[in-house]
Amino acid sequence: YQEHLLALASKGEGGTVEPLELLSLDSDLARVREQDERRRQELESERARLDREVRSLRGEVSELQRRLDGEQREVLKLQAEVKNEQRAVTKLGQLGLLEDEHRSLSAKIHTTEAELEALRKERETEKAEVEPRTRELEVLRQKEEDWQRKRLELEAACDE
Repeated sequence: YQEHLLALASKGEGGTVEPLELLSLDSDLARVREQDERRRQELESERARLDREVRSLRGEVSELQRRLDGEQREVLKLQAEVKNEQRAVTKLGQLGLLEDEHRSLSAKIHTTEAELEALRKERETEKAEVEPRTRELEVLRQKEEDWQRKRLELEAACDE
């Protein structure tokens, strides 16, 4: 189109321009304007479509960001639950150890109590065995004292 205008301008300077050429030029100009207008409308339409797409994508990004935030909160919540469960499992393990120790100590107490009871019975048995001997010893001491008194009396009677 520009070449056409340059060619006409150069003819205008040096020669005459034909009316047919002007009509042709006019129709070319009108066609170029129409093409430019169609191209502008297409570009505006494309721009409007792209604006709608951008708005849609921004909405989608906002929705995805909101969902991501929710998912991250859920992950943090689940991590906290896992941590609590791990602590609970640790405490259960410690409780198991304490129960084992309690059973061991209970068994030891039972054994010690049985030994104590056996020692008490043994002591009672020994006491039962010693008691008659203690009485006999008392009786013998009493007799010895009686004999000692009689001996002193007899020695005193002999001396007189």
